[in-house]
Amino acid sequence: MSLPKRLLSLLAAIPLALLLPILLTVCDLLAAVMAWTRIPAGKLPAPSDDISALQPTGSQPGVSIVILNWNGRPLLEESLPLLKAELRRTSIAHEVIVVDNGSSDDSVAFVQQHFPHFQVLQLPSNLGFGEGNNAGVRLARHDLVLLLNNDMLVQPNFLEPLVAAMAPRTFAATSQIFLPPGIRREETGKTAARVRHGFLELSHEEITPSDESSQVLNVFWAGGGSSLYRRTLLLALGGFDSLYSPGYAEDADLSFRAWQAGYSSVIATRSQVIHKHRSSTRKRFGDNGAQRLMHRNIRLFFLKNFSLSTLWKYFLWLPANSRAGSELQIILRTLPRWPLLLLRRIGRRNFAHHEREIFARMGTPVPQGEGQTAHLQSGPCLSSTVRGPLTATHCQSPAGKGQRVTNDRHLNFQHSAIRNLQSTQRSLHILYVSAYVPHLWRHGGAGRVFQLIRRVAQRHCVSVATFYENDFERKECDKLRQFCQSVTAVYRRGKPARNIYPYEPFEEFHLPEMRRVLRQVRLQQPFDIVHFEYPQMACYADLFPDAIKFLTEVEVNYAAAASKIAYIYNPLRRLKWYYNSMQVLDRELALCRKVDYLVCVNETDAQFLRGYLPREAIQIVQTGVDVEYFAPADNHEEPYAIGFVAAFRHEPNVDAALFLARRIFPLVKRQVPQARLYLIGASPPENVQRLHNGKDLLVTGFVEDLLRYYHRMSVIVVPLRTGVGIRGKILEAWAAGKPVVGTSLAAAGIEARQGENMYIADSAEEFARWTTRLLQNWPARALMAAHARQTAEQFYDWNQLAERLCAIYEAAVRHTKR
Repeated sequence: MSLPKRLLSLLAAIPLALLLPILLTVCDLLAAVMAWTRIPAGKLPAPSDDISALQPTGSQPGVSIVILNWNGRPLLEESLPLLKAELRRTSIAHEVIVVDNGSSDDSVAFVQQHFPHFQVLQLPSNLGFGEGNNAGVRLARHDLVLLLNNDMLVQPNFLEPLVAAMAPRTFAATSQIFLPPGIRREETGKTAARVRHGFLELSHEEITPSDESSQVLNVFWAGGGSSLYRRTLLLALGGFDSLYSPGYAEDADLSFRAWQAGYSSVIATRSQVIHKHRSSTRKRFGDNGAQRLMHRNIRLFFLKNFSLSTLWKYFLWLPANSRAGSELQIILRTLPRWPLLLLRRIGRRNFAHHEREIFARMGTPVPQGEGQTAHLQSGPCLSSTVRGPLTATHCQSPAGKGQRVTNDRHLNFQHSAIRNLQSTQRSLHILYVSAYVPHLWRHGGAGRVFQLIRRVAQRHCVSVATFYENDFERKECDKLRQFCQSVTAVYRRGKPARNIYPYEPFEEFHLPEMRRVLRQVRLQQPFDIVHFEYPQMACYADLFPDAIKFLTEVEVNYAAAASKIAYIYNPLRRLKWYYNSMQVLDRELALCRKVDYLVCVNETDAQFLRGYLPREAIQIVQTGVDVEYFAPADNHEEPYAIGFVAAFRHEPNVDAALFLARRIFPLVKRQVPQARLYLIGASPPENVQRLHNGKDLLVTGFVEDLLRYYHRMSVIVVPLRTGVGIRGKILEAWAAGKPVVGTSLAAAGIEARQGENMYIADSAEEFARWTTRLLQNWPARALMAAHARQTAEQFYDWNQLAERLCAIYEAAVRHTKR
């Protein structure tokens, strides 16, 4: 957005940022007064009884299937026969109700002629998604009600997993969603939400292999097009809210209200459907109209349900956010609904469950056995054609017809041992442009690039252009030349920033020497793909107009800058870092927009960027570990040895080392006087070096054989409090078979399971407690070490990750050729 437009948006957003939250605050005060004086809510749509105490009971064991239809005869012709075949197979009692939403085609006649056992409810006009489904639910005889869109194609054995997932405190169970072949998988059914800088983000997350194994997971909302609900609870909640008419976000609203009342929504991954996405809404509203309606209703959902503290942050961030122009337009579209919105806000119950508590449950598995109903047994649920997680470039569709379903969002591979990346496809010419020399041991990001390049070069022709800073890095280029077609290194000297920003992590990498070198490299060899490692290198993207351009976000610089704010107590410094973080966000997004695809190292970073950039452009290739090199070894452990392995040029690692030495380690020493702490890694600054006492706290500096130190440690600790991105040291510790204690920030975005492959703790006291427990309990260390090694082998083998990256490259080239 240009500066004049940004200023206009700022001026327009300021009055709304003040007036609208004041109105919401007044509503909450009025609701509190009504609750205190026990004034009834009258005819407000929210029911006045306390549904948190409601015990769901069904009038009949079975399922009522409600199918909402509007002018959808072609869709019914495809979906109803599949449903009928499944219902013939199942032993679950059922009924089918087709709710016709005022169709003008012959949908009703078609159903009555070909499916005479299906009940038809004809509505006089199109009441929209919510009210149409409410009518069908009220007519249903069974307490379990399955809502199906007319464009949902059910797959074999889809019903039993949903019914089996309905535990006593479960409100809704949803299916895993696929899209037809050749369509990007925008939906999975694994829904999540988060609030970043005041902005609510709703998303569908990747279904991982561990999700498939867990079978039932908590989700933020159950999609109204393929979910099983408890009818009594749905009606007690007031059903789908007409505030969102004609459609979008009412299912998220309903599940959220249930969560607040203490009832969960889950996904049963073994239940599968194919969604012919927006088949009806596209006809009625068009693509742009449907998009505008969705964004408006998500904001209405947010404003209706979330706490005042969260909403005030949203409005205060509104003028400063780089998206303020488009966000302002969305807010203006909500204004006609504000009278009804305010009434809904006044009629809300004061539930005890805050949105932060609900967010914390998202994606967590439901233990086996908790999702079984008493009166129905679960039959076989996987069709013969879907046996495991999706492969990278395709999977057989749940329909079992050999169709291919593209998953361009994440290209998720089966976790099998892959040792040979040779391919019969034409080799691509790939240029890596890196901020640091790809090499091992001294730098986590550089090690990641080295491991991937070495394996990608087995399949494709790879060249590298990189900066180097010293003789050691220059010599490391010789190792790259062993498997790269060409390697060009440019010396990077320090220089003052040439910009007005007080904090600038990017500009020092924008050097004329590198531009000259890249022009020469481009003339010598045309490249299919140019991959920039680290966002600061995207400043050279304009030199390659004909190549497909990738950028790796090793860490989101804005998130790293913003994470420091919580640990700055000086008000002026806090204000300075707020400004720094916002200008970094603006610069970082501008660099990201120079390329075609972004590669993130974990889901946390990807989820953040999806709020600002096209979702289809963002891929995930996690950081891995050399599981063959970092192998466990017996009889090398030093008793009571604690190790923190880090590259101390990275400021978050320095903060973690100081936090560990000054606050955590003294607490450990009180319980385990024999404990010794090792700070292991290159380039420790002076304040870290001063921690060394030669007795129980040792600062090693750079070590040649890092594996020897892993084997020597009893426990590896990762007390990160700031920063984002790579968690390579945890992965190395896991591969080496070592128990780990880390913060929740350190565990973000990786397959960390509390108490199984690591302990997660944020306070110094809790961190010390878990570390002490492991030091004093050899069986607990051994069990965690075994689980840690298994995790590394299953999810983080570099061979698998390189295969994934190659598949992303090849899919991008095929897409461009089309």
